[in-house]
Amino acid sequence: SIYVSLEDKQIGEALAKLLEGETWQVAAAGRPDGRVFTSSKELFIALKRSFKRGTALQMDAVLFELQRVWGKHLRAYAKRVQEKLAAVGQPAEMSIAPSLSLDAAQQHFVCAVVNTSKYCSETTGQLEESIVKAMEGEHGGKVDMSPIQEEFQAVVTSGMKVLVAALESRIAPSLSAMAKIKWDAMEELGEDTSPYMLEVAAKAREMMPQLGEALLPLYVKFFCDKFVQSFVPRLIGSIYRCKRIGEVGAQQMQADVGTLKATLLELPTLGQASATAMYTKLVTKEVAAAEQVLKLVQTPEDMLEETVQEMDRNGISIDLQKILELKGLKKADTERLIEAYNLMQSSASEGGKKIKKMLNLAGGQSLLNF
Repeated sequence: SIYVSLEDKQIGEALAKLLEGETWQVAAAGRPDGRVFTSSKELFIALKRSFKRGTALQMDAVLFELQRVWGKHLRAYAKRVQEKLAAVGQPAEMSIAPSLSLDAAQQHFVCAVVNTSKYCSETTGQLEESIVKAMEGEHGGKVDMSPIQEEFQAVVTSGMKVLVAALESRIAPSLSAMAKIKWDAMEELGEDTSPYMLEVAAKAREMMPQLGEALLPLYVKFFCDKFVQSFVPRLIGSIYRCKRIGEVGAQQMQADVGTLKATLLELPTLGQASATAMYTKLVTKEVAAAEQVLKLVQTPEDMLEETVQEMDRNGISIDLQKILELKGLKKADTERLIEAYNLMQSSASEGGKKIKKMLNLAGGQSLLNF
């Protein structure tokens, strides 16, 4: 209708003006859910006015068309906010962290994007409730603004990815330093955690209070979940890049991973959020994968078959070839063990027998020589 077209034009012009005057800055203090972009609040004020004008007509069909118009402009706003976020580029090598540097102001901005998108998602839900209540006929059951809410939630997720990538980028030099250590030449354990892991812990501990000030506890927890799920696999990739690890080196790495685990468990509390049992379980599971790699590196060759079978039964996925390379096995020995392991995957009993036979050639003499 002409009325709906005029409302569409008026809201579109209002949104364009709001975006033109938006500074994309929020208060540095106060409740996180109050630190939202001014344009988001003003947009919903404009929509509320349009809603009042529309309900005054007492025509459900017109109101139904109006809510489509409102949804269109909300989507446009979500897209504009999304575009303000930095792109996160993932290197081809998954074990290498993305390169993304955020200073304090930029980090504060990303948190504002998250808070604003959360505000928009919730307020869109409230708008839908008001629309449905205002309708008496069949149109009310057709109103569904959940796809728009999902678009704002997608912006929240994108913001979280940026924050996680920023922390991983800060930590990346420490993991590079880890790969340069001669882990196969270590003769005795250090008295403390290795310097590279102390740096990892320090960078993570430094960022969490900042996020705790700028985000709601819900999103601090969200950040912690995503960081653990992203960072620990990269740590394992860094372990594999160490080329060869001796027994003492593996023991030192285990101590370092223990420090990492304790730090990860602290992150929610450092960010003014509580660590849930589910988060503790997540950390334990992810870190266990790194611990299992180091366990295999330290496993004597005559016990390797049994340990691999145990992990397989427990559903633990391992890259046996990389494990054998870390142990410094000869190429021919590695190939034979990989072949036997693959057989074990398809037929546990036959493969297991073949591994045992290979590991006990020549009257119990191990095939695997360091």
